Amino acid sequence: MGFRKIAILYKNGRNRNIWIEGKRAYKCNLLKFPEYGIKSYGEKLFLQEVKGDGKILVMNNGSIYEVNDIYTINTSLWLGMTEVLIIDDYELVNLEEGEEIIEVTRIK
Repeated sequence: MGFRKIAILYKNGRNRNIWIEGKRAYKCNLLKFPEYGIKSYGEKLFLQEVKGDGKILVMNNGSIYEVNDIYTINTSLWLGMTEVLIIDDYELVNLEEGEEIIEVTRIK
């Protein structure tokens, strides 16, 4: 899948998925839980609306995120109802087309 790529394991309903940097999200089976505990928390949401040329992202649960300026060129092209993964409320991954982690700040 790649050398020295970031991988994020997350819960998707009753299943598990893994997102790999530069690739996409894949369904997977969790054979063993991590021994050292969970370091980050990821939540799968749907992008409801993109505002301000990609600067503001509104999620289906009502949460709102401000995008770091260097990433707005990417987020300005995103469409509503896109699956995203929010990591610890300060990073975001577009599960459908994103190849990188986007820095965000939760504002609501």
